Amino acid sequence: MSVFKSVSQSTKGQKTQQQHQLVDENNIPIIDIVSKMNQWERYIGTMFADDSRRHSWSLEQEDEGPPILKDEVVKALSKAKVGKSAGPDGIHIEILKLIQDEH
Repeated sequence: MSVFKSVSQSTKGQKTQQQHQLVDENNIPIIDIVSKMNQWERYIGTMFADDSRRHSWSLEQEDEGPPILKDEVVKALSKAKVGKSAGPDGIHIEILKLIQDEH
């Protein structure tokens, strides 16, 4: 039996987990945390500087249901999976988790 066939059969049905790296403008991986934070800050700055991406949101308070507690938000953020697309507000979960870590 060939090595390829043996490995193929032994790993059949197993999914590999993708690893994503944060890269700079020149596609060079960013390793240290300070550089990562600076890159995210630049990215967010460009996201909100672009007027074509702005949406008009109506933030009227609804009186339906109890108020949202901070503990509920923290719990939801801890369970949220990274690497998913942004929600309707355009904010990725990675950004929300970084903000949570600072507070």
